[in-house]
Formats: sequence, C-alpha cells, structure tokens
Amino acid sequence: MSYDLMFTSRSEEGINRKAFASYFRGRGNYELGKDQAVYQNEDTGVYFIFDAPEDGVVEFNLNYFRPHVFGLEAAPELEAFAEAMDAAAGDPQGEMPEDGTFSQDAFLKGWNDGNQFAFRAMLKDCSGPVHTWPATKIHSVWEWNYGRRVMQQQEGENVFVPGIFAVEQDGEVLSVAIWPPECAILMPEADAVLVPLAQSGKESENLALVRWDEILPIVELYAAGTDGQPRYRLAFEQWPADIAAFLARQRQPMSPINGIGLDQVLDLELVQAACRS
Repeated sequence: MSYDLMFTSRSEEGINRKAFASYFRGRGNYELGKDQAVYQNEDTGVYFIFDAPEDGVVEFNLNYFRPHVFGLEAAPELEAFAEAMDAAAGDPQGEMPEDGTFSQDAFLKGWNDGNQFAFRAMLKDCSGPVHTWPATKIHSVWEWNYGRRVMQQQEGENVFVPGIFAVEQDGEVLSVAIWPPECAILMPEADAVLVPLAQSGKESENLALVRWDEILPIVELYAAGTDGQPRYRLAFEQWPADIAAFLARQRQPMSPINGIGLDQVLDLELVQAACRS
C-alpha cells in the first residue's frame, strides 16, 4: 500500500530522463539509478522513490504503514521537484488542486488519511509485536536527526552531534544516543545513552546503557537551547569534576539489545485507533 503521485511537465518539452538525472545527481540523500532516484536518509530512516520518466511522466511512491514523519520529510522534496521541473502533480488520492499545483498541505492531508487507512488494514487482528512511540516523541526524534548534519557543521569537528536511534531491551523500545570516549558532545535528551566503560584502553570499546534519569543531574547545568529536542553541550578543556566522576563510575556492560529501524517505530495513536476500529 502506498501513496502515489504522477508529475507531468507544463511545458511542451516534457520531463525527460536527462533533466531527471541532472536534477537528482548529487542531490543529498538520493541514489540515482538507471530507472529510479531513491531517497534514503540514514539519519531519519525515511525513504521513498521517484521513477525515471516514462512518456514524460514521473511517478512518486511513498509506502504507507510508516511513522507520520515520512510525509513531513517527503513534502519539501516533492515541492522542490515540482518547482524545478515546472511540473503538475496528478493525484489519485484526489487532494491536489485541480490545476495540478503541488501543495504540501494537500499532500500531507492525503498522506495522513491514507496512512490511517493502512494502519487499520494492516492491524486488523492487532496480533504480533508492533513497536510504538507517541507521535510527539517520534516527531522530536525525527526533527533532531533531520537537522543533525547542519548542527554538526555549526558545532565544528571538535564537538560530536550524535544521532538518536531506537533499540529494544526487555520488551521496551528506547530512544538512545551514544557518547564516545573522551568526546565533547552536543547531547540530545534520550531514554538512555551508551557510555563506554572506560575513557581509554580496551574497556573503552565496551558500553553500558545508562538511563536518562541518571544522566540528567550531570548534564542539566549545560542546557543549550530550548527549541525542539532538549540538548546539552558538554565541551570543556577538562571535564568538570562531576562529569569526570560520572564517566569514571564502574558499570556493568549492557545486556543484549536489538536495534530497530526508525521506520518500524509507529505512531502509538495510529496503532491504538486502528485496534479500536
């Protein structure tokens, strides 16, 4: 099940393969193949496809049964493509304006409505494991990861900006960041942080999973901004005594965890609504 659009040029020349390839070649997060331009953001887990033009028509495909942020990330990419190609958007979902002008609002309405239907169809019996977070948490994690590369450029090479990923431990889905050894960091708030057992030597290769309630008292004095995901800048010529003591604390290596793709962490509200219907 997927959301589909068909783009056609408003000019007599149409959208040709040369123009298609020229647009996507070198564009961030795209891999250009013979017949497709595949978008895949390793930071956010979002992916979708533009098919190379056939008879001047470019088809777009975005899978349903995905977190709501897939639509949020696709929307500006679709708008940029439509503007660059001077293209009209044909919409089988029936949400776009009649003149074919691409509208982010119309796209998101169609995407969200279709995604809700897909949740109901895919979760008819509501059996089997389904990984969920509340929509606000999914959005906050996505927003952090989506902007991570820009934040890294702003911080420079001496301060690490980690991504947030998802793991399952003892049936719980946790948001997790990693704090490398001897590393200044712009740390996002997460359910847990992977901390090395030592700051140097062989033990620095082993990690402990430290819950946020243990980390917050150490980092809260170093809050850096209040927009979006809370973050803390820990960058010093020498670690303050409390951070040094925290990092030197003896810990047990983490128990086994299973990584979960962010595309598989679904909106709790959509799953609950589907199971009630």
